[in-house]
Formats: sequence, structure tokens, C-alpha cells
Amino acid sequence: MQDNRFLIPTLSAAFDIATVDDLKALLLLLPTKERPTRKNELTALINDQLSGDKLLALWAKLDSTQQTVIAETLYAPQGVYRPARFDAKYGIAPEIYAENKKSYQKSPTLLCLFLYREGRYGSGSHCIPGDLAQRLLTFVEQPAPASLPSIAELPDYYVWQETRRTWEARKSVAETVTQQFPVHSRVTEHEALIEIGVMLRLVDQDKLAVSEKTLLPGVAVLREVSNNLVGGDFYNAESKQSKIGEPIGPIKAFAWLLLLQTAKLAQLNGKKLALTKSGRTALGKNPAEVLRDIWQRWLKGKTFDEFNRIDIIKGQGGKAKRNFTPLPDRRSVIVDVLQHCPVNAWVSVNDFCRYFHATGHEFEVSKTPWSLYIIDANYGNLGRSSTSIWTLLQCRYLSAFLFEYMATLGLLDVAYVQPWEVPVNYEYLWGTDDVDFFSRYDGLVWFRLNPLGAYCIGLTDTYQANAPEITTQLALLPDLQIQVVSGILAIDERLNLEHWAVEEDQQLWQLQPEKFLLALENGRSIDELLAFLQQRGVENLSKELKEFLKDINFRATALKNKGKVLLLECVEIGVTEFLARHDLTKSFCYQIADTKLLAVNPESEERFRKAANKLGFGLPRF
Repeated sequence: MQDNRFLIPTLSAAFDIATVDDLKALLLLLPTKERPTRKNELTALINDQLSGDKLLALWAKLDSTQQTVIAETLYAPQGVYRPARFDAKYGIAPEIYAENKKSYQKSPTLLCLFLYREGRYGSGSHCIPGDLAQRLLTFVEQPAPASLPSIAELPDYYVWQETRRTWEARKSVAETVTQQFPVHSRVTEHEALIEIGVMLRLVDQDKLAVSEKTLLPGVAVLREVSNNLVGGDFYNAESKQSKIGEPIGPIKAFAWLLLLQTAKLAQLNGKKLALTKSGRTALGKNPAEVLRDIWQRWLKGKTFDEFNRIDIIKGQGGKAKRNFTPLPDRRSVIVDVLQHCPVNAWVSVNDFCRYFHATGHEFEVSKTPWSLYIIDANYGNLGRSSTSIWTLLQCRYLSAFLFEYMATLGLLDVAYVQPWEVPVNYEYLWGTDDVDFFSRYDGLVWFRLNPLGAYCIGLTDTYQANAPEITTQLALLPDLQIQVVSGILAIDERLNLEHWAVEEDQQLWQLQPEKFLLALENGRSIDELLAFLQQRGVENLSKELKEFLKDINFRATALKNKGKVLLLECVEIGVTEFLARHDLTKSFCYQIADTKLLAVNPESEERFRKAANKLGFGLPRF
């Protein structure tokens, strides 16, 4: 019976595609001595052998791996065998055809009795025909779903092995070499909760600039951001260069500038970034809520592509941009798989990549890998590569997405080594002989979805951050100075004080009127400063500070912004007084003191003009 749910509906359809020689080769695998030569007789005999108890007997001859292949294919969409997906789930993909010592052509294995090509002359995927599938479904159970391995504790070292071949006495000798490297780990959740405030304050203080054309930061700005990160960037100053001098470059510092712009918390104003209305509001919001908002906006953003940071791959600009897949589509697939990750458990990046294949969650970076290349567009073309495109493109994109953006936002804790300390999987690519690492993200080995990450990707509805312990104690001196009595000011504490005071030395800050006025103009509150001081031991305000704050409050509110006006000068003061008092015009203007000047609200300009015209006065247009 035909089953249209399967790519090959029936065995008869599979046999129609096969040649007589193909069918004769299959017959040799069956427990029958009959050897017909006509195609219709061959198909009838094979069909008979694939039914009832005979099918059960053939099933019993399959080894456990082969049985798993049939089971996976049986329950796969359209009954299609996906070797890469099977290998990702089980770590092995058995050959459907075996080597033949007597012929250059390969011989079919028992799997060929169950799996048939969808195309003629050996083309297309291997599939289970629909009617055969219905017979198998009566006794073949559905395999367990793919699992994502995890570990509770990180090892001290990242260990891997490689096989090296040397020549000894004109013979090739294989030697297994074990490599191990110390693992660096970062618990990013607490860092991000502090750093988001630090980044917003840096923007508020006009310290960050980006290119007007690309909106990307320069070296000096990246250095400024790196110096203000709670734990520094992922790769510290001592490991900024690889062993041959190739730069790793900043990761967190770079990401923060892009994240703030994508989330519309900061925008270019002249040559520097300035806080938007949303950015100013974010200064007073719960940091976890701000981070979640940034994350959600990043998922939908279309401006910055994480893959552009894989510097070694050329051909990403110009017309080639049209061949890249939509960013929101890629990111949504990754988030879907992240939701399968356990919270507070470490997952290997390699296992995570395999899990994508095993569960069918796949995505593309570029529709045309032929447009991408290493050094030379011809010799280094990735379309020529014998290395898996998934490994070169998708896995690198995944690492950049996880390491540079999710970890920066504090959603993932990360464990990593130097990028040149991982196994090389690009050695066959032309132009990479002198390359020490393929991308700066190659060093990411494990990651851990933390509670903040679970909250941001939708696994939990609420999030409660542990309040950071305040270790700094401050004292307020009579001459309006703030002294650090004990501890060392954290980066966010220093930036907070910079809104109100000038640092005189490492332990002493002087409150300054100009700083106060600027902070109040930008929407900050004196209560914010008082709460900051109270949390650090300043309980009673001195008489001097109270008088200072009273004076500052008076000066900050002494001027009120009444909006813009259209200033008109009349030919004589009589005209000014007439227009300012007449019933037709007085509601649209007013006289400035006893002068010939009239002030008109710009929104009322046209109504004032019509009224003045009725009174016999004209108002030229500029």
C-alpha cells in the first residue's frame, strides 16, 4: 500500500529506479537459492523476503548499530536517512556499502535491503519505502531522543589527544600525543549586572565614540571600555597575542558597544555615543530587566552580524552580504536549542554543536559558501574545502554568539583556553599553514546557562539577583570631601562618584557644584547620591552638606525652560503695545518688558499672522 508520508512511497517504486544488477546484488544478501534474471521476478522475490517472519529474520541479522540506523530512519521525517545527524547523536555512522576486494565497486550491506536511493544511478538520499516502513513499525520501537551531556564541575585542564605519524626505518609510525591546557572560567552573571550600569555611565559621561560610518568602536575606545570592565576582558593583557603574534583582540569590550546601540540605549550624537531616552530610563531600572531587554532586542536586530568578527574569512562584504541568511532566523534556532540546556551545568561546545545535528535544529550562515574564502578568492575558496562547512561556518558563528554576546550579557558562564590550544580542524584549508587559530572564539570549550540566562531566554518567569556585598566604607568630611575609609572602590562605585565629585587622590573625593548641576541637568537625583553614601556608612549628613545641597537645589531650579519663541521686533513701540493688547492677537504673543519686541509661540505663528493681517500688519516669511 502506498504511503505518501515517505519520500519513496513503495518498494515497487524503489525497485523501478534500481537496475537489474542492483537487484541481483541485493539477492545475494537474502537466504534464498533462487536466482531469477528478469527484473519483475527479482522484485517479486525480494519483496517476498521483506515481509512476515522473513523480515523479522533479516532484522535479527543486523548488528545493533545497523538496527539503530533503521530505527532512526523509520521515525525520521519522510523516512530519510541522515548520516551526519546519526553520527552527531551516536558518534558513528556505519557504511551502507562495504569495500569489495575483487572490484573497485563497493558491495551492498544488509542495510541496503532496508534503505533505497531516491534517485537513479546511485543519486539522492537513502530512504525506507513507505510500505516497508509500515511492516517495520509493527516491531521496531522508536529510539530515545538525543541527549545533551553535561558536567557539574569543570576539570582543571582541557585534555585532548592527537595522532602524529613519523618515519622510522622507512616505515610510518603512529604516535598518540596527549595535550592538556589550564582552563580559565568566568562567572559572568554578577559581572554583567554591574557592567551594564558602568557602560551606561560611560556613555552618559561622553567617554565612548564610534565610527560615523560603521558605528564600530576604535582601539582607544575599546581600551577605555576594557579598563572599566569588572573582571577585565576574557583574555587579559598577558595573553593578548598568540605565540606567533596574531592578536586575539577584545571580546566583551567590543560586544558592549554593539549591544547598547542595537538595544537603542545609546546612539551616535556627533562623534560620540549619547544616551537615548530609553538609556536614561535604564539607569534607574533593575539591571536584570535592562539586560533582558537588551537580549530581546539583540535577537531581533539586523544591523550587526556576529559572523563578521571571524576575521580570517574574507568575501563577507559587498554583494556577498545578500547571500547571508537573516540574523533573527539564525538566532532563534540557537535559542530553541539553548532551552534544552540544563541550568547551572556545564555543556561542551562540541557536544552542543553535535546536538544541533542530532535534533535537526540546523541553520545556515551563508547560502553560497563559494563566495567566502581565505586570503585568495580562488585557491582559498571555502566551496573547495574538504572540511565540513558546518564546522567552518555554523560552529564558528555559534561560538561567537555564545562567547561574545551571551557571555557579555551575563547569560552564560564560560570556560575557555587560549584559541590556539584547541585541536585544529581546518588544516586542509588553503592559506592556513601559518594561521595560529581560526577565530578568537575557538578557545571556548564549555559554557553554563545560569539563572539570569534561564530568565532571559524564557525558561523561568522571575529572577532574583543576589545583592552584591558592599565592602567599601566611606566617611563625609566637614569640607565636603568623601574619604574612602576601608576597601577599594569598585569600577561602578568610581563611576557613580564621578557624577558628583572630583578625585583628588586614591582615597579622597571632593564634591563639586559644577558636577552636581550637570548631573541634575541630565536627570539624576540627589537622593541617588545620598542612598549611595548611606549604604557605605555615611548615616548622618553634616551641617555643611545640608547647606551645600540646599544651595545646589536652589541654583539647579533657578532657571526654568519655557520652550522656544519666535522673536519679532516692531517698527515702533506703539505697534508692539497694540498687538500685545488687541483681542485678535493677544492670546498668541506678549510684549517683552517695555521694548519693541514681541514673543510669539512658534506653534501659533500662522494664527498670529492671520490675525495681524486682519489688523493691517504683515509678517514677512524668511
